[in-house]
Amino acid sequence: MQDPLSYPHEPASVEDAELEQWLRDAYDAPPVPSSLTRRINRLVAEEWGETVPTTDAAGSRWRTRWNRSSRWFRAIPFGAALAAVVVLSVLFGRDDSSYAWAAMVEALERHGVVQLEGPEGTRWLALKEGLLGESSKQRVRLYDSHQHLVLAKVRSGTSIRRRRLSIIGNAADRDQLVLAFLLGSQTISESSQLKLVEQHWSRQKIDGHDVVQLQASWQRDAEAPIALTLNLDPQTRLPATYRAQVAHGESRVDIGQSLSYPTTKATDLTQRDFPPNAKIVDVADEAQLVAEESSVAFQPGVERLASTNPANATPTALPSVGPQVAAPTLGSAANWAAVTVAPRSREDVVATVDTILESWWKTHHIDPAPPADDEELVRRLYLDLVGRTPTVYEIRSYLNDRSPKRYEELVDRLLASPDHASQMAAVWRSFLIPEGVDLTAFGGVESFDRWLAERFEKNQPYDQTVRELLMAEGRLSRSGPLLFYSAAKLDPDQLATRTARVFLGMRLECAQCHDHPFEPWTQQDFWSLAAFFAQISRPQANLQAVTAVMQVRDIQRGEVKLPNTDAVVPPRFPNRAQMEDGLAAQARRKQLAVWITASENPYFARATANRVWDLMFGKGIVDPVDNLGTQHPPCSPELLEALASQLIEQQFNLRELFRTVALSRAYRLSSAAATADEQRLARFGQMSVKSLTAEQVYDCISVATLLESTAAESFNVNRFGNADREQFLQLFRTPSGRKAEYQAGIPQALTLMNGTLIDGATGLSSSGLLKSLEAPFFTNRQRVEVLYLATLSRHPRPAEWERLLGIVSETTTGITLKEGLADILWALLNSAEFTMNH
Repeated sequence: MQDPLSYPHEPASVEDAELEQWLRDAYDAPPVPSSLTRRINRLVAEEWGETVPTTDAAGSRWRTRWNRSSRWFRAIPFGAALAAVVVLSVLFGRDDSSYAWAAMVEALERHGVVQLEGPEGTRWLALKEGLLGESSKQRVRLYDSHQHLVLAKVRSGTSIRRRRLSIIGNAADRDQLVLAFLLGSQTISESSQLKLVEQHWSRQKIDGHDVVQLQASWQRDAEAPIALTLNLDPQTRLPATYRAQVAHGESRVDIGQSLSYPTTKATDLTQRDFPPNAKIVDVADEAQLVAEESSVAFQPGVERLASTNPANATPTALPSVGPQVAAPTLGSAANWAAVTVAPRSREDVVATVDTILESWWKTHHIDPAPPADDEELVRRLYLDLVGRTPTVYEIRSYLNDRSPKRYEELVDRLLASPDHASQMAAVWRSFLIPEGVDLTAFGGVESFDRWLAERFEKNQPYDQTVRELLMAEGRLSRSGPLLFYSAAKLDPDQLATRTARVFLGMRLECAQCHDHPFEPWTQQDFWSLAAFFAQISRPQANLQAVTAVMQVRDIQRGEVKLPNTDAVVPPRFPNRAQMEDGLAAQARRKQLAVWITASENPYFARATANRVWDLMFGKGIVDPVDNLGTQHPPCSPELLEALASQLIEQQFNLRELFRTVALSRAYRLSSAAATADEQRLARFGQMSVKSLTAEQVYDCISVATLLESTAAESFNVNRFGNADREQFLQLFRTPSGRKAEYQAGIPQALTLMNGTLIDGATGLSSSGLLKSLEAPFFTNRQRVEVLYLATLSRHPRPAEWERLLGIVSETTTGITLKEGLADILWALLNSAEFTMNH
């Protein structure tokens, strides 16, 4: 009999060793905040299926403070030691709890493609990519949980039908995809999810082989539960066989099968069934999706989705607000038309954005969150526009302002401030120069930041800034915009990749070695773009590094060739646009710069508008922000078109675009909600909570603790030539990617808790904020309020006052008062609320 467990074993992960080292280092750290302890406990539960009882570190810390009135306990690593013992005991004793459902799902995600073969077809799962495919002799289907799409195609047909799904996103999708893979796509529901109600496992022997038998029960609402039994490999945790009881009509049927683990890649399977050059037809509901499909059933499982969700109905017409811009059916990016520009006033643009979103919410039955309160909104606005929290003076001035236009005036004031210019410079530099590129030989990135900041400060049109960047000339030692070329080592392919991502919003590099797997971009398209950077003065050999003596200047020689061929590729715009008269005689880089920034370019304005929206909301209208195309259509084409139209009509004035977004109703909604609503978040009906960048963390600590002494009325952060700031940034880089998905881990948390910055900011003899609170005219209650306003930009809540007054009452004085205030400040700076933008 064939071994039912004959599939590849997973290699051992190095993450456990790294986590062990972090935790060993943590033993000498101050107490771990309860938020971090809860996060560790949650991750342990997700990975190994059990929670581990722990003490309330935060509560313990407060109780110790009450009892001893001393700060010496802050150096005792009880919290860190407890966390280390908890996690290390799980890591090295994982035999007792490592076969939970979550551990199996993680194993499937790490492995790659897994497959089921039935008498009528095949079903495959690529969990890391969020893909589930079904195929029979007559038809094929693909579910993409990352993009919330389902594709369908009849094998004999030439077109692909596409529909958006309203399924829940993020981690919950993994479970739903695994269940749909095992049980059939009928388990995918757009209104509710199956929930794990019970699980347990035991060791068994099957045909002489050791297996772990995992039994899990899943249920949706009041439906009958689904009982699943899976036989797992004890080492890899991958399932070899399974069986299940599912409802089929009024009866229950048993299904089950062996799983196989082919070496096929998900991209190969996707391209095989859904050719990139096939015509795509967008449909509104399930009935239209299956209109041309065969009714042949797929076994095991049932092929039909759950009933059509009204959220997928065709949107109603928008009410008229000024001149309307008809949103195109964008489809393939290679065929996009230019943006239709409709002149509108400032007020009309904001009203148009609000109308589009309100109509969208109504169509999809979204009840938006309530408006953010003043304190929440002001903190958010400062973080998004100037990269820091407001000072105590600034937050109080706004709260005391009774002008009906106070919010609009604050937006305008922040957009015109030096902090906005330096913040935008750092943000755009992060797009243009990849993290980790060593530019020390060229003086670091400061000169590039200064160059960008100068242009943002004088509100130079964005298209002009881009042209100056792409056409920069001179020796690399001059730095400034030339760092863009230094970071790419003057390589045409790297320059084309970065240019396409930032200014066109497309990942053309996916077509560098072969035609794009998902978009209709060919290898010729990529190298045609790279050819615009081929005629730059540079050594002919492949450069491992560039030096400051090299220079960027246009010359009359230099070509690129298709990899592994002698075929020279001439320059050509990605959308095959014709060269303007008289431009063909110009240097290639100038030809490209003029085409990219032209109003008629179908990508530049849309990509820029999408990027600004992403900066303000933590998620773009097209997500990911640099992947426009058929696989990532805009969630609201009307919204993207309205913003792109305004950008062009306002002569590429970025401040106006930021202003429009900041004044929109959606931006001013609260991030708080009684229950999580993924659909409301996905459709901007509730503000996402965003993680702060390393730069923002430092600047917020600097502002809150008065590290820089500046006049209250005109505070500006010192972002250039600040050695302490740069040292902190090297230690506390937040991972790049989606800002609305908090990624900061144990090393970053320990850096914040145990670093010299926090130590100086909360030290009795070094903290500017604590020293300022020694003034005799403050009451103790006012002192605590100042700490909250300085760090969290809000007043303490009633429940918080109950604990705070146990630390610092109105009768507390002397060293006890100073230490109590220092403890409160330390706790606030290390809170999750301080390091998040909500």
